[in-house]
Amino acid sequence: ISPPVSASSGYVHAQGFAPNKSNGSETAEGGSYLLPNGNHVSVSALQKINERFYRGIDEMRNARDTELLSTCLRLAMSPAGGSFKAAGHEGDEIAKDVYRTFPDLPAFTAEKERTLYALLSAYVSKRPDLGYAQGMNFVAGFLVMSAPSLSSAFSVFTHIMDTWGASHLFTPTCALIRLWMDHFPTLMQQKLPQLHTHLCEHAHYPLSVLVAKWCPCLFVNCLPLASIPPVWGYLLKGREQGLASVLTVCVAVLASVQEDILVQKMSGEDVNALLNNLRFAHTHGDACMYGRLIVKIAESLE
Repeated sequence: ISPPVSASSGYVHAQGFAPNKSNGSETAEGGSYLLPNGNHVSVSALQKINERFYRGIDEMRNARDTELLSTCLRLAMSPAGGSFKAAGHEGDEIAKDVYRTFPDLPAFTAEKERTLYALLSAYVSKRPDLGYAQGMNFVAGFLVMSAPSLSSAFSVFTHIMDTWGASHLFTPTCALIRLWMDHFPTLMQQKLPQLHTHLCEHAHYPLSVLVAKWCPCLFVNCLPLASIPPVWGYLLKGREQGLASVLTVCVAVLASVQEDILVQKMSGEDVNALLNNLRFAHTHGDACMYGRLIVKIAESLE
């Protein structure tokens, strides 16, 4: 089930999964996000997340939360109606990360930046005990792109954080992330022993670093955007693993490229380049299928 990979381009194509060329031919004007490599990701495909995450999660009815969101959205607005930076949030920790969220996506406009700022500000006001932490911006940013409304995005974000338990990834001590960083090499040794040996003993690649990079953002900043709905569907559908399913997906992502890492005897530098290129290495159709492939691998690892 491991797909062949071109180390030079980072392109991943799953065996047995034919690319959907009709999706890959969409234009930005036709409702898709233009990626830096010239590919497009369909907005309608991203909005399929609604079918998975909005089912069973009611639209927000709480008047206090609705008012809170409206207030935060007004605070995010520039007096002149211009760019988000013009609104004067330079010293704000949330604003600093809003600027860094999807800077390579032209469609992530100033309006979406304001919406993201409002969503995160409202959540922090609702959960002052937790506050804001880096990584929340990518989870919320993906919802801002895919949700039909700000209230819907906020509803799902709070569900992911408070009901599913992703808030445990953002505690001030980062205790869970630190625990996972210690445990992940052992998990890799159990599930993918050959790859573990190559990465640790030959490539000298720090596996624990992947936990810190991938887990807090729930893979949004490391996998193709169109692959996120099936991956999140796997994470959130109430499996017995709970939050630990995030680590299973980490192993599944590495399993999806292990054959080429081993065959090409990649160095640590090559492995790092390959993993950094995953996010932009697919056409839209391939990315959707790559997400489903990761889920199949994760299920086989349980």
